[in-house]
Amino acid sequence: RCGGDLLDRGDVALLDDRTRPTHRARHNLVLPVDHPYWDLWAPPCGWGCRCTLQSLSQRDVDRLQAEGEKLLFEPPADTFRNFVNKRTGEITRVPDGIDPGWAYNPGRAGYEARVNQAVAEKIADAPPEMVTAAVEERVASTAFDRFVQRPQGSMPVMPISAELAAALGSDARVALLSAETM
Repeated sequence: RCGGDLLDRGDVALLDDRTRPTHRARHNLVLPVDHPYWDLWAPPCGWGCRCTLQSLSQRDVDRLQAEGEKLLFEPPADTFRNFVNKRTGEITRVPDGIDPGWAYNPGRAGYEARVNQAVAEKIADAPPEMVTAAVEERVASTAFDRFVQRPQGSMPVMPISAELAAALGSDARVALLSAETM
């Protein structure tokens, strides 16, 4: 969080007869920017979704409440449904109110893909103990869990010793996991 008080407000752009009930229930939801809720519910949440996010400081929240704005500070409970991909037959669990394929935070996914790539590049020539520490940090992070759920880019997952690299005929110092290798 920036300065310890930056918040997001899930704000339904238009409350009208086209607003999905699950989106209406989340109108004016205020949570910290790093709350796990935003990993799933990052607008837009499907075709035709008109929800947006707005960054708020605590001062903004106080002002909105003083103006009589009803704010929510706890997300509604999620319910899920089965979705069958008509092309592949694959069955996945999809949150109600989110279209299949939209239940993720594209900003965070893109950012984490860039961080993973930067880490892999930076540790390529680092001493072995630094490579190991960097890989262990990434694999122990919540970013790794999100990567496994929705791979984008690559994730450094294992240091490669000089001996192993030589045996493989490679100069790589770190093994990368990607959507293609999962």
